[in-house]
Order: sequence, then C-alpha cells, then structure tokens
Amino acid sequence: MLTVALAMLAAVQAPAAAASKSARPGFCEPGTVNEVLWEECRLLLRAKKSLDPDGVLNWSRERKVKRWAGVELSDDGVHIVGLDLSHRALTGRLSPLLGRLVFLEEIDMGHNELTGSIPPELGNLAALRRLNLNHNRLGGKIPPELGRLNNLEKLELAGNNLRGKIPNALENLKNLQRFILRDNQLTGNIPNWLSDFPELRFVWLTNNQFTGKLPPDLGSLPSLQYLRVQNNQLTGKIPDSYAHREWRCLLLAGNNLDDTCLPRTLKGKVKTQDMRACPKPKKGAASHGRT
Repeated sequence: MLTVALAMLAAVQAPAAAASKSARPGFCEPGTVNEVLWEECRLLLRAKKSLDPDGVLNWSRERKVKRWAGVELSDDGVHIVGLDLSHRALTGRLSPLLGRLVFLEEIDMGHNELTGSIPPELGNLAALRRLNLNHNRLGGKIPPELGRLNNLEKLELAGNNLRGKIPNALENLKNLQRFILRDNQLTGNIPNWLSDFPELRFVWLTNNQFTGKLPPDLGSLPSLQYLRVQNNQLTGKIPDSYAHREWRCLLLAGNNLDDTCLPRTLKGKVKTQDMRACPKPKKGAASHGRT
C-alpha cells in the first residue's frame, strides 16, 4: 500500500518539477514573473494586435519583458510604468486594453500613423503624468473621461484630426503644465478654466477653429509663459491682463482680433511675437482724426 502511495506522489510531482525546470525567468509566462506583471504583459500582447498590425514591435513570449521595445518597468521590475513608442511607424489603433495598465505613468506614441479615436478607457490610468499622442491620424472628439487623470502634467494631442469642443471635464486636470492641441479641427471657445491651473506654463492651440474672445483671466495666470493661439477665429480685444505682464512667447496673429497690434506695454516683454507693437500716439493726434 505504501509503495502505491509513493508511486502516485511521484507521478504528481514529476510534471511540476519538469515545468519548474523549463520555466524562463523574466518571460511573459506564468511563474516566471510576478502575477501582476504577467497580467500586464498579457494585456500588451493582446493590445499589440490592433496597435501594431504590421509587427513592428518585438513584443513576444520569446523575449524577456524588460527587453520589449518601448516598455519601461518599475525599479523593482513588478509593474509596467511607461510606454515610449514614438517614431515607430505604428499604423494600427489604440487599444482600450491600455486603460487596464493602471500603473502607467507615461504614454508617448507621438509621430506614428495611428488611426481611430482616443479610447475613453485611458481615463482609468490614475497614475498617468504624461499622455503624448502628437502627430498621428486620430479622429473623433477628445474623451471627457481624460478629465479623471488627476495626476496628468502633460496633455499633448497636436497634429491629429480631432473635432468638437474641449470637454469641460478637463477642468479637473489641476496639475497640468503643458496643454498642446495645435493642428486639429477643434471648435468652441478657449475655456477660461485654464486659468485655474496653478502649474500651467505652456498652451499651444494654433491652427484650429476656436472662436470667441481671449479668456481675460488666462493673462493673469502667473505660471503661464507660452501662449500660442494664432490662426483661429478669435475676436475682440487683447485683454489688458495680457499687456501688463511678461511672456516668453505670445503668438496671436491670424485671428479676427480688434487690435491690429500688440499693446506698447508688451514691448520688450515678449521674446517671440508675430504682431508689431502699436506705434506711440503722436501729440495732438486726438484732435486731428482722419475724415
């Protein structure tokens, strides 16, 4: 009886020992990486089918995860924290599965040929600090779900085919430093709630179809140093708040602003400008108007 029991135990242990012997540490296989990373690399392999239909990326079960192109692991190697896939000739679509990589802090997929829309599931990435989808062929609207990215510091969506208004849900991005939406087909007003972002330094909205007036409070935001809104359909006057401060870069031309020149108070305060400073009024000019 004892002999039979020992034989049965040996039969059970043999496959386990063989599996342990054949395990490849660091590969996307069960038992070779921690359970969380195994789930994350499996998600990436599934996302690759739509993100990379041409097989540009080297992601596979035959290569260690830490050597997957553009994949950054945490210092302890247990999470995927970054995807740097810029300039890789990707031609697919952004997979909603990316929204399940909850430890991601950065996504950079700029300068590819990605099509489709921005998955609203990206709004689930609470740890995300940078989202760069510049210079692709993405269409549709900016998902309001991105307003849940409370830790986001850089939102860069330039050079796509995005339409519609800037969703008001983005007013929750209080940590935003860079807001880049240039070269799209966006409409509506430039939201005044941008002036509530204490860290905002860079706003680039060039070459869209924005209408309305320049938000006066935006000119009073101390942190803002770069404002580029040329080639839109903005109207009204340049607010005084824009004139009585220093800028690193202020570009306003190509709109329908009432002012044909920058206020003289900006002279010497703007390193790069695309409008001439208003000439100094001549003495007596008020009593000699044109007829």
